[in-house]
Amino acid sequence: MLSMKKIIIMLILIFFIPCSTGCQKRSKIHIGIAEDQSSRLMGVHKSLSNGRKLAMQNSKGQEYIFDLVHYDTQNDPENTANNFRKFFQTYETGIMLGTPSVECAQVAKFVADTWGRTFICDAFQSSIVENVSTTLLINQNPVQQGKLIARYVVNNLSKKRVCVVYDSTNEIYKSIKQGFYQEGIDIGATVMEISFMGINSIDPNALFAKIMQSNADSIFLLSSPESFDNMLKIARNDFNIHSDFIFSILPEKLEIDSVWNNVFFMIPFFEKKDSYVNSEFYVKFKNTYGINPDYYAALGADEIYLLQYLMAAGKGINNCYVGLKNSSIPSEKFLTGIKGFDRNGLSVKPIDILKISNNELLYIETFWHKVTRNDM
Repeated sequence: MLSMKKIIIMLILIFFIPCSTGCQKRSKIHIGIAEDQSSRLMGVHKSLSNGRKLAMQNSKGQEYIFDLVHYDTQNDPENTANNFRKFFQTYETGIMLGTPSVECAQVAKFVADTWGRTFICDAFQSSIVENVSTTLLINQNPVQQGKLIARYVVNNLSKKRVCVVYDSTNEIYKSIKQGFYQEGIDIGATVMEISFMGINSIDPNALFAKIMQSNADSIFLLSSPESFDNMLKIARNDFNIHSDFIFSILPEKLEIDSVWNNVFFMIPFFEKKDSYVNSEFYVKFKNTYGINPDYYAALGADEIYLLQYLMAAGKGINNCYVGLKNSSIPSEKFLTGIKGFDRNGLSVKPIDILKISNNELLYIETFWHKVTRNDM
C-alpha cells in the first residue's frame, strides 16, 4: 500500500506542476478608452467597442491580456482631459485609445503628451498630431485623403485642370483641399480654388459662372452632402456642365438620376465593398451582434490588431508612438488598410473609389499611391 506521504507527493505532481507550466497567469496590459458613451457620438463608440471586442478574440492563448478600461467623456473636452489624467494616475503603464470627437481629442492629446504616454486617436482631423509627440492618428486623415484624390484624378483619370470648390468654414474640407492642392501642383496639374462661407451662403449661379470661366475638366466639390443633388442639377441643367464631379463623402441616402452620372466618390472606406463584406470579421460581427459592421467597427478592430501586431513583434505598446512614426507595417493584417504612419504620426492608408455610371453606383477600386511629401 502507498504511504500517506507518497499519496501527497503524487497529488502535488498531478495538480501543482501542470498549473505552474500551462496555467500561468497572463500579464495585464492596461488600455484606457475615453469615448462618448451617452450623447451625440454614442453610436460611434458602440461600433468601435464591438469591433475591439471581436478582434480581442485573437488574443486568446497569448501570454498577455488586454485590460480595457472605459471612460465616458460625454463628448465634453474637460471630462475627457480628466478621464486621461485618471487613467495615467491609476496605471503606471498602458496607453489611451478613442476620442473620435475632434474637440475632445484636441484637449486629450496635451494631457497624454504631458504624461509622456501614447494616445492612439480615432478622430478625423490632421491637426490632431500637431504640437505633441505622443499622439498617433489611426483614422484616415483629411490631408492624406486629399493627396490621394489628387493622384487618382490626375494620374488615373488623366485630368489636368481641376477646380476645387470648398466650404472655408469647415476644417476637414479645408484640410482635404490643402492636401489636394499640394499633391496636384507637385505632379503637374492646374488647380483652381473657389471658396464659400458655409452652405447657406452659396450662390450657385455665380459659382458655376466662375467655374465655366476656369475651363476645368473636373470639379471637386467639398461641401455637405445635402448640397450635392441641387448643385449637380444646376450644373448639368442650367449651365450644361457635364465634366466629372468628385465628392469626398458618400451620402447616407442617395437617390440617383441622370444628373449623377460621371460622379466619383473618393472616400476613406466603403463599407459595402466585397473584400470587407466577405471578410471573416464581417461575418462574425454580423452573427454576433445582428447588424452589419460599419467603418468604425473595422477601425476599432484595427486598433486591437495593431496592438497585437506590436506584441507579436516583441515591441510592446507603452511607447509605441516612437517606433510607429515613419514606419511601415503589413497592411494585409488590417481591415482599413493601414500601411504605417508618417513622421508626424498620421496613419498612411488607401482610399476607396466609387463611380456613378448609367444611374448605378459602382465600386471601382481601393487606391493607394505614395505621395510626393508627407508634410502638412
